[in-house]
Amino acid sequence: MPLVAAAVCPCPPILIPEVAGGAAAELDDLRAICDAAVDRLLTAGPDGILILGTGAKTAWRAPDEYGTLAPWGVPLEVVPGRRGHPSLPLSLTVGAWLLSRRADLTSAPPAGSADATVAGTATVSVTATVAGTATVGGTVAVGMASVAADEPPAGCAAFGRDRCAPWLPRVALLVMGDGSAWRAEPPSGYADPRATVLDGMTAKALAAADLDGLLALDPALATELTAAGRPAWQALAGAAAGADWRAELLYDAAPYGVGYLVASWVRA
Repeated sequence: MPLVAAAVCPCPPILIPEVAGGAAAELDDLRAICDAAVDRLLTAGPDGILILGTGAKTAWRAPDEYGTLAPWGVPLEVVPGRRGHPSLPLSLTVGAWLLSRRADLTSAPPAGSADATVAGTATVSVTATVAGTATVGGTVAVGMASVAADEPPAGCAAFGRDRCAPWLPRVALLVMGDGSAWRAEPPSGYADPRATVLDGMTAKALAAADLDGLLALDPALATELTAAGRPAWQALAGAAAGADWRAELLYDAAPYGVGYLVASWVRA
């Protein structure tokens, strides 16, 4: 049973207090709920946690890639592996930041192991020691993978099923992605009613671990509505196939007109 748990979280840069600045407190509740979802991953006893998000390519990320918040005006770096190239997409940067709030990420691989590979592609194999969580203990590997924004549903599902879930004997996914960006009137003065419908479909599928429902999300509509999480959610559907899940939707709101969803899946 490769996949043992999954957490779905949004990845706006303002989730990070240093980026949000004076408005940081407005998302305190969302941060706390994301923390709880990550805690559930850790207590599932995985051998590895794979951070999965939308990016420019469908691929496992190299172990020397890291993220930077400099494009958002904050000189903050998130280094989940070895410092080399600041080329992680925002989804993985925020995902690594979230995981670092609940686990001590270091640059050393687990004792007695080398950097793992999946089909010849390096993973980020670092140590995540869960501070103060006796039920977890020990260390787990941390990997990172991205799914291209234009990857079709079948390709997303195949990547999740064939490349992500089989990584280690017990894998947990931290799936990062935002919903529609047109839930409320932006400065242009236009809100798209389809955004509420699309986010509602996504929320319903995440709440029920409805894999077919996630795979039915329309890529063209998601792109039009800037629902960047669509590829990652569909990769989750592929990775979770063939198992029964206890699913819970922990958060569903659009505080800035962008749909933010948090969900937790554990093996039934």
